[in-house]
Amino acid sequence: MGKVYKSRNVVKRLQDENAPGEPTLRLGEEFPWFEGSTGIVNCLADVGNPESVYHWMIGGQKQMQNKSLLQIKPLSKAHNGQEIKCSVNNDFTLRNNITLQPALLKLDVEYFPEIEFERFPVYVVEGENTSITCNTRGNPLPYTQWFINGIEMTQPQLTESVLYLTDINRLDQERNYTCTATSNSSKYDILTSNRDLIIGVFYNTSVTEVTVLNGSTFSENLTAILRCQVTGNPLPNVTWYFLSNETKQILQRQHRIVESSYTINTTNCMHTGIYECATENTVHGTKVMNSKQTELKVTCSPRLDIRYMEIPARVTTEIGNDLNLTVFLVAYPLPVIRWVFSKTISSTYVTRTVSTYTSTLYISNIKSRDFGIYTMHANNANGDLFIQVSVSKKGIPIAPVHINVICKTNSLHVLWMSEFNGGREQTFFVEYWISLQPNNKSRSGPVMDLGESTSIIYDIKGLLPRTNYSVRILASNANGISVSEKVECLTDLERQPEISNTID
Repeated sequence: MGKVYKSRNVVKRLQDENAPGEPTLRLGEEFPWFEGSTGIVNCLADVGNPESVYHWMIGGQKQMQNKSLLQIKPLSKAHNGQEIKCSVNNDFTLRNNITLQPALLKLDVEYFPEIEFERFPVYVVEGENTSITCNTRGNPLPYTQWFINGIEMTQPQLTESVLYLTDINRLDQERNYTCTATSNSSKYDILTSNRDLIIGVFYNTSVTEVTVLNGSTFSENLTAILRCQVTGNPLPNVTWYFLSNETKQILQRQHRIVESSYTINTTNCMHTGIYECATENTVHGTKVMNSKQTELKVTCSPRLDIRYMEIPARVTTEIGNDLNLTVFLVAYPLPVIRWVFSKTISSTYVTRTVSTYTSTLYISNIKSRDFGIYTMHANNANGDLFIQVSVSKKGIPIAPVHINVICKTNSLHVLWMSEFNGGREQTFFVEYWISLQPNNKSRSGPVMDLGESTSIIYDIKGLLPRTNYSVRILASNANGISVSEKVECLTDLERQPEISNTID
């Protein structure tokens, strides 16, 4: 095999190749560095041949830079404590499998302290105790302490401080709770961070005030505004009630408020009474309720309380029975109430609320002389009320006087108005006959009474056309029968079927 000859230049170049020196690191600015600035690191090594190549890693992550100068910008707190590594090689070290020891350096990056709370925001029930831990971190390590309204509450402690609160009050949530972390930097002076804590105190709802604006007494036809102020956390629901006639009527409901108003646009006598503002919320799983009342007075003359059945104008009874006559009234101010027959007689009345009254006249062992007209008179500064009641012995009913008969070809349509039943349950019968045959009367079955002054309808069928009929109404009860006046009616002429003149 022939010999291989190299040129003198190649031989000399191979003889001159060598490895670079082991690298060292030099900082552009001495540690510590500061977050947000730029860090500069020089990787120094004796020059090798061929040219040296530099390899950088930060925190185990390879960097794209392959020169001896590395810039880190911007610096962050994440860089603190990370290791920088600079490695150097060239073609000579690669061919000869030579590995140089890399240069290492741990970064020291200072930054303002960071603050974290173990819980945020903090919620607590009034009267309970709690503690809140403030955790801090930073470089340099920070000292931590609590302030309330600017007043120091704890001594500085390294990286953690616990604030203890006892017998917590709702007013405590109005205070300013601040955790302060302070680091003493040898280069950048004192580094301080603050963070405020929000504390929410749950407490039972209550009504603090309920009032009627512009006074509690009004004339009729005015506007009245009732206002209720409440407290509670969570915010409560508010309900307005009207207390009257031993009942509790819901007027208005509102949710999650601290002030509520109820407006009566046009006052009248029926608005007089007790108004209640009730509030409720739920604290720690328990429903809490509270209420207060206020009174509204609307001046008015005596009048009947329409929420009750009105006393009848006519009352019947038997001799020897007892009788109660009761009237329900509304009035303000207090009326004078009396019953009059032939003279003023004794009665009783009961005040149900500030403006509602019940007046009762009691008559025992009624005699014939007790029958007649009784008048109740109620009077106050705003006017008078007179109610008359006729008391009579039970008897036969009053026969209908308002009768209307509509005649058709083969039927009659009979309408009448029920009169007083004589004090006993009554039944009606309809009698009818051909007017020229008065001894040949027909009578309907019983027709039920629907109450005094109500209309009753009855149809009579199967009659003859073009015939004059007479009709009367019988009113019957256990005491006897009364008969109305007769009403006459001529049935229509029967229509003949039309004959067609069309020839097929």
